[in-house]
Amino acid sequence: SLLSGEKLKKSEVTALKKKLADRVPEELFESLNDDDSRRKLAALLNDFYGTGRIYFRNSRSVVELEGFKFPKRILKKHLLKADETAGPAQALTAWLGEFAKTHIKEKTLLICSSANQVMEWEKRLRDDYAIKAVAFHEKLSLIARDRNAAYFEDPKGASILLCSEIGGEGRNFQQASQLILADLPADPDILEQRIGRLDRIGQRSDITIHVPYFKNYVEERMIKWHDEVFDGFSRPTQGGGKVFEAFREQILEGSKKDFPAFIEEAHAAYQAQLQEIESGRDRLIELNSLHPEQAQAIVQTVQDAERVDQLRETLDQLFDEMDIHSEDLDSDSVFVEPGHSQYAAYFPSLPSEGFSFTYSRKKALARNDLTLMTWDHPLVAGTLDAIASQEYGNIAVAAGSEPLLLLECGFILEPAAVDTEWNAAEFFPSTPIRIVMEATGKDL
Repeated sequence: SLLSGEKLKKSEVTALKKKLADRVPEELFESLNDDDSRRKLAALLNDFYGTGRIYFRNSRSVVELEGFKFPKRILKKHLLKADETAGPAQALTAWLGEFAKTHIKEKTLLICSSANQVMEWEKRLRDDYAIKAVAFHEKLSLIARDRNAAYFEDPKGASILLCSEIGGEGRNFQQASQLILADLPADPDILEQRIGRLDRIGQRSDITIHVPYFKNYVEERMIKWHDEVFDGFSRPTQGGGKVFEAFREQILEGSKKDFPAFIEEAHAAYQAQLQEIESGRDRLIELNSLHPEQAQAIVQTVQDAERVDQLRETLDQLFDEMDIHSEDLDSDSVFVEPGHSQYAAYFPSLPSEGFSFTYSRKKALARNDLTLMTWDHPLVAGTLDAIASQEYGNIAVAAGSEPLLLLECGFILEPAAVDTEWNAAEFFPSTPIRIVMEATGKDL
């Protein structure tokens, strides 16, 4: 009640005084309608019960109380018609093409369960509708997926990304605000994972969820299941998997006649599940897990210490000098791999298959496929340590009795790559050359 804004009952005020009488001035209890006083009392209660040693993960309701806003979810159902000349598959493809044309200036994410369907739609959108479309599925290589994701994220890149269920696991695309669910899973947790690709902290727009369906087809049944039982298109589902397991057979195999009664029964079970979850919350633990002002100060300190421009310049020079293959994915992201570099051993944290990283903390949070590159990353720290402890790039400086600056260089002269039939090494063996020069360039 302290943080909800509700008026405290006399019994609640008495309980507070009993707990905090020796710790709180009496005038603080007299101003309980003031938000600042309520916050101070809540903090004192938090200290009194010692919840700082308990780990707790924030829920959305707690975060939103502190001024953070999550996007709204807006459901748009699209009833399609199939006829003798165009079956459901053709009608759905035609609708998708028209949708992509009318939303060409927006970023759209489509998710379906089949990688083959994704590849077919990508080709049709490009060839038949001249739409900039990219695919994202498990049959693509890692670097191809990274490139497609970067192209989709680019404001001038693809307007629609077609993603399979498995291929998109763990990836977030919050630069999109339009979501097309070409088919609907029965499990509400999987639906929540799909919507969660867009509905995250950092999403700046409300999310419009488009669900195309046909009359008397399974998608129509699934829309009612998710919408009327869980309200899953409007808000995150909590504990929906437990309800799904209890009603799995009825949702997948139940008769149409009994479906309305089944929906009511499942909805009642889900409401009971929500009440059970709500009764198990500990408000003091939630309060202790989030301190916005302190968090913002820490964020600013981290940003000041990152020195991103200097880090980017350092790594670019390292990759160039040591012949490490790197490829820009976009303005802030890079794919790097050892390639055929003879100096790969100086990069102990660089896997042979390579990996993608970004200098942008926002992108790293939004895309799980990108590693955040900082000065503390093993690639940077390990490489600099390896260079400092080995011979590559090292120089020696000696102090002499005379005020004279000398430069000593050692070279090995050997023939360049030639055909082995010439046997060049026999006539021109590797020859060491030592040069010592003074500041004027004179060879001593």
